[in-house]
Amino acid sequence: MKKLICLILPLLLLCGCSISVEEFLSPPRLDEEQTAIYEALRLSKGGDVNLKYPMSGQYRSAFVVQNIDDEESNEAIVFYEASNVTDDGSSLRLNFLDKQDGKWVSVYDFAALGSEVERVLFADLGDGALSIIVTYPIQNSSDHATSIFRYENNTPSEVYKSRHVYMSLIDINGDNAQEVFMVNSDSSSNTATANLLGWEENGFSVLSSVPLSAGFASCRNIQLGTATSMDRKGIFIDYSLADGATNTDILLCYDRTLVAAQIPDEQTMRRSNSYTPLISCRDTDADGVIEIPVVSPAPGYESRPANEQVNFIHWFELASSGNALEHEAITYVSIRNDYMLSIPSRWAGLVTCSISIADGTVTFSKYNPVTKEAEDELMVIRAVSEAGMEKADLSGFTPYGKSGTTGYSFFIRTNTENSFAMSEAELGNMFTITE
Repeated sequence: MKKLICLILPLLLLCGCSISVEEFLSPPRLDEEQTAIYEALRLSKGGDVNLKYPMSGQYRSAFVVQNIDDEESNEAIVFYEASNVTDDGSSLRLNFLDKQDGKWVSVYDFAALGSEVERVLFADLGDGALSIIVTYPIQNSSDHATSIFRYENNTPSEVYKSRHVYMSLIDINGDNAQEVFMVNSDSSSNTATANLLGWEENGFSVLSSVPLSAGFASCRNIQLGTATSMDRKGIFIDYSLADGATNTDILLCYDRTLVAAQIPDEQTMRRSNSYTPLISCRDTDADGVIEIPVVSPAPGYESRPANEQVNFIHWFELASSGNALEHEAITYVSIRNDYMLSIPSRWAGLVTCSISIADGTVTFSKYNPVTKEAEDELMVIRAVSEAGMEKADLSGFTPYGKSGTTGYSFFIRTNTENSFAMSEAELGNMFTITE
């Protein structure tokens, strides 16, 4: 089918025809149950409706059939676009249908929070029953919107809605129920708040709310993981500031309550340049604990302008006290963030590196702190693209794998005559391809 479209569309364009792929493709063929649901929706709306399909997630059909109440039979949610809107809401609609006497009947119609459906989720959010979570992209914005519904006694109700920069479902306290984690921001003041939401005795509500550090401009990366060696869960929020720097806030999880770790901003703030990519928190040593990156100039680059510095990345773990960082490791991270080399302790302060973007090489050399000069070459790592592989002179280099995300292959040459260099066995443990 795809090949047929590729052949026909150019011919139509040459003929001067105006056509879109959506107009060319027929909508998916409906099965018997979907046809019955569609006819019930048409009957309630008095004519044909334009179905809309979620963009991602497990449920990709315009018809989402699920048992969302305490009855044995299923209910249906249909996403469609209305031609005539009378309630001043969005033309994108959610219609809930239920079976009555064996036939599908439309029972309620909601205006959506956007013009497209991003994804649909179903989860127990703390009271043992299913909640319906629908997210939408916000047009011309990196923000999203989320509606949360509950279906009871043949009646759906919207229990919460919000615009946000991030939303995910997490089991924060290990009770097999989910909580909703959101980051809501105010672009006019560059402030943001982390909110944890779920059901409690008095209904669906914000369980915990924590303001994030000042200067929040946009969300970069968020992950739930182990924050300390004491197995305390934490949420790591990497975010950009207005001046392009990156910072990290750490929220510790206590049952269904969030508490901000008390780490000064200057300890976690970092910048990128042509030689250093934007680095996010990660578990660098696969011990289950998330580390926080801090950028530091390699020996010999300390006095250069920030945009000319070649940097090593120092990784820190949150101390069990929750208010200090403990140094764990030093690494070099490639300019495309597709591989990482751990720096052995004997190299700390005594090895530097130089980068040739044109040649795709990173050269590690012994550094003399007295003369402030690079001396003996210890290792060269070379990254070669698929297009450049045929012309590359790789004599003396050993292949060390390929990145599936960037399309670069990596080759390493070591100075086996220098005892300060890494051995082959050591290098195997120190070099990691990061997908």
